[in-house]
Amino acid sequence: ASNFSRQSLALAVAAADNIQAVMAKSIKIDHWKLVRRYRAMRRNWTNEETIVVDRRGIIVCVTSNALKLVKQQNAAAIDKTNVPSLRSVPFDRWLGTIKLLLPSARTELVTEGDVELGAIIILSQRHSEGRTKTMVGRNQRGTEIDDFIESLLSQEFSDAPVFLNSQSRASTAEHAGQRRDRGATETAAPTLIAEDVNVRDIVEQVARAARRCMPILIGGETGTGKELLARHAHAMSGRKGQFVPVNCAAIPANLIEAELFGYADGAFTGARRGGSTGLAKQADGGTLFLDEIGDMPIGLQTVLLRLLDDWTVRPVGGSPVKINVQLVSASNVDFDQAIADGRMRGDLFYRLNTLQVTLPLLCQRTDFVTLATYLLSTHDVTCQITPEAATLLSQRSWPGNMRELRSVLARLLLNAKENRIEASHVTSMFGNRAAGPTAQPGTGGGLRDFRHAHVLSTYEATNHNIAETARRLGVSRNTVYRVLGLGSKH
Repeated sequence: ASNFSRQSLALAVAAADNIQAVMAKSIKIDHWKLVRRYRAMRRNWTNEETIVVDRRGIIVCVTSNALKLVKQQNAAAIDKTNVPSLRSVPFDRWLGTIKLLLPSARTELVTEGDVELGAIIILSQRHSEGRTKTMVGRNQRGTEIDDFIESLLSQEFSDAPVFLNSQSRASTAEHAGQRRDRGATETAAPTLIAEDVNVRDIVEQVARAARRCMPILIGGETGTGKELLARHAHAMSGRKGQFVPVNCAAIPANLIEAELFGYADGAFTGARRGGSTGLAKQADGGTLFLDEIGDMPIGLQTVLLRLLDDWTVRPVGGSPVKINVQLVSASNVDFDQAIADGRMRGDLFYRLNTLQVTLPLLCQRTDFVTLATYLLSTHDVTCQITPEAATLLSQRSWPGNMRELRSVLARLLLNAKENRIEASHVTSMFGNRAAGPTAQPGTGGGLRDFRHAHVLSTYEATNHNIAETARRLGVSRNTVYRVLGLGSKH
């Protein structure tokens, strides 16, 4: 007692809070995997009631009549939030334990490799009335499962189960229900994998800035997820208007002002009858996402700067209109270099970067396996990837980042037997270069040199075919030109 230190107590409490947060995040990811597997298999039990429980015996989601059926069979077996008997039972004895609790139920254990995720308890309907009720709500139940999966990782952790096809909703389902009530114009929060500490900090910063309607500037290489983060910012802002993306590099320089700010009827030869609202006006009440802002013509940057001064849209040949938008911009250029070269106005850059974040390269992230698992599930939720295969993939440099990874996983899926990607599939695809040019910290040249070497080797392997190089890497041709320093006339 004489050595008691309040500072030590504060440190211990902070450490405990951090451990609790990490554990909660891990449980949420397991729930996400478990419910995705349930979604893939639910067609087998469309006329039956089901209960999904995690490895701790906690009920994750349950159909509306399931607990009622359990009460009829064995009132003490399951309470409203968990299956008490499973908490202290080894996973390999779950089938027998559940059979003793509910003799008429069937059980499907859910695992991912050596990881024990939980179980699905299937309860047979005994009465036609109950069967009819279940069939009526079948489509709604499927929609609710999809909504639950979509919002699971973005919500605070809760042990409360989600009730499917029911008037009562648990706290984890409230977000999805509220989102449906707001109307079709609002964008749902996209699934963001952010186990990497740096990415998690970026996501939290962006959410805070979006809620305060601050301009956000997102940097990062092609394929790192800039638009996904922008859509997340829109969802977190709570705005009811549209998310309007604009690719500043894809619109011809002589048309971009008319496309962005609109034009009046007869403003110029060839103008659409009745004029055009313009993309900025379409985003009124929502979010305007200016992608590839670093490639916007310098002349239009002056017009955009004027918009940021008073948030007034001035259509070509029309009257000024006030708008209220959340502005999010993104680019993969080096802004300091662009300003120095005169390709970007410094005063515009300072207005855009109230919050400036830069997404890391895929090869720099510590949550590669989780990302690969998630991207694989977007192709086929039933397919799995072995730890050995994931490790081999994680050793590659991935110049195309997540876009390249998604393409590679799709190709691996074609060769996967029994819905399982093995290390041999990775080795077969990449040959003796299965690990590829890796990006090891502390080695000479840095990540850019490793990326350049990988693109160059592919370029040589395709006999200097830019299109084929881009296809193999899963990136755009412009990215290949830029990394190799080739002119556009090549």
